[in-house]
Amino acid sequence: MDQIQPTAAQSYQNRGPLVLIEPPPTQIPTGQIQVGNTSVLLVSQVRDLGVYLDTDVAMRAHITATLRKCFTALQQICSVRRSVPRHALLTLIWSLVVSSIDYCNPVLVGVSGHLLNWLQSVLNTAA
Repeated sequence: MDQIQPTAAQSYQNRGPLVLIEPPPTQIPTGQIQVGNTSVLLVSQVRDLGVYLDTDVAMRAHITATLRKCFTALQQICSVRRSVPRHALLTLIWSLVVSSIDYCNPVLVGVSGHLLNWLQSVLNTAA
């Protein structure tokens, strides 16, 4: 990032905080590429070891898949909640919902607060 020249910084000194806006990160291209004699199809997201990675590495694909899985499990648990003892419900919630959110948690370091709030909404619903 370029540094601000002292004269420019001095002219903004009395106008309040200075906000620098960086261009958005470039995305990995999608389409096809040639590798030797083989044409390789580029995709916008991949899954490896249960973690979805998207082209901008924002983890939106992984969080969306996790939300889908957790809310489906919560709907199924809700349909049997009157037939199952409370301790069994808690075990189901822990094993199907909380464990899905905790799985590969370290890959979510640096994810935007907006996406983390989506995951928090699952935990709030489960409570």
